[in-house]
Amino acid sequence: MKLYAWMVDYTPQTTWIEGHGILIWFAEVIGLIGGGLYLVSMYSNSFAGMIVGWLMIVVVKSGLHLAHLGKPSRFWRLFLRAGTSWLARGLLFVVLFGVFGALQLFLSYKFPGSGEELFFKTLAAVLALLVVAYSGFVMNCVNGIPFWNSALLPLLFIAFGMLGGLAILLLIVPAVDRGATLRLMPLLVCAGACLLALYLWCATYMGPAARRSVRELIRGRLALC
Repeated sequence: MKLYAWMVDYTPQTTWIEGHGILIWFAEVIGLIGGGLYLVSMYSNSFAGMIVGWLMIVVVKSGLHLAHLGKPSRFWRLFLRAGTSWLARGLLFVVLFGVFGALQLFLSYKFPGSGEELFFKTLAAVLALLVVAYSGFVMNCVNGIPFWNSALLPLLFIAFGMLGGLAILLLIVPAVDRGATLRLMPLLVCAGACLLALYLWCATYMGPAARRSVRELIRGRLALC
């Protein structure tokens, strides 16, 4: 990029994909897929899948976030801004999911079918859904990148997180109930495709910068073919 073109010409956002910032990208992808895996495993009644999804969020995602921080010992200060920051809310969702998800896994193992298990399973499912969706809320609050300013982004994250989680579940747990699981796949594929098409179409009306982003993704240097 030419230095004199900075903030004058259209400038791709590279903070999350270059250098140390790639850890954030990995953390968000792992959280997205881990949450989706937890949800589809719960739907398929796969205990092993729920454990892997829980570990992806609590161990891998959290570890990557801490590795990215310049001063990890101060991360707790984010809790003080949960009322105004989606990053702080995301941290709160991850912590709560870690605690209540662990309780749910324990109850599912020791007391399957109990009322307590049902309560914590519902609570853990809601928190897993929030972990998947919050990255979309973080991104659509960034006014400097018009392509991200869409209310559809959290829904898109949920659809593709569950689709990615479903693919991993079928890969790591071959004994899963494939009938119920495979019936879920066409629904998620259709939902993801429709949301993606709607998102790209809406982005063309968000201004010239967002329209340029869509063009780069579909026909430009970022296009798959």
